[in-house]
Amino acid sequence: IKFSIWSAAKGLKAIHKLNILHRDIKSDNIFCTTSGEIMIADLGLGVYLTQQQAYRKTRGVGTTNFMSPEILNGSPYSFKSDVWAFGIFIHELGAGGLPFQNCRNDVTLIDAILEKSIPSIEGRGDSFNDLMQKCLQREQDERITMDEVLAHPYLQDVESNFECFKQKWIQDFERYQMSQEDKPKSNSFIDFMM
Repeated sequence: IKFSIWSAAKGLKAIHKLNILHRDIKSDNIFCTTSGEIMIADLGLGVYLTQQQAYRKTRGVGTTNFMSPEILNGSPYSFKSDVWAFGIFIHELGAGGLPFQNCRNDVTLIDAILEKSIPSIEGRGDSFNDLMQKCLQREQDERITMDEVLAHPYLQDVESNFECFKQKWIQDFERYQMSQEDKPKSNSFIDFMM
């Protein structure tokens, strides 16, 4: 999980460095290749931010489960909204499912996102949960940036042990593919991680 989070974070940081706000970060838009590369796809909702227009204000952009509170409220939003969605992705990897996945409809889901806190994931450790919670701060000004995600203690050993992490990840991915030979092919990140 750690290598996956780090690799996806590097990709999202690169997108933000181009001043692009993705607006639809979710597991279905994160793919893995057989060479161990993680790719972020579907920039169809992406917008270019400038110093003059560092925020957007469009209600309901993206996938509800991954929408930040500020988007759901119709408030101005920025790169920190992608960080919220990234925090939901981290939760999904760690818990094997989305927070509030038992909500019956979008109305109850939106209420849950706006009102309820997302609990830590038992068995994932303090550092993992700290990273996830820092991405999921309700107030966007309190959320960390993608630079801070990559500098977080949970991810610190990935860069220095990159080849080791990548080789293990590739081996795991190859085992997964072999186990799926008679099933429809998928490069979805979550299909592999679960």
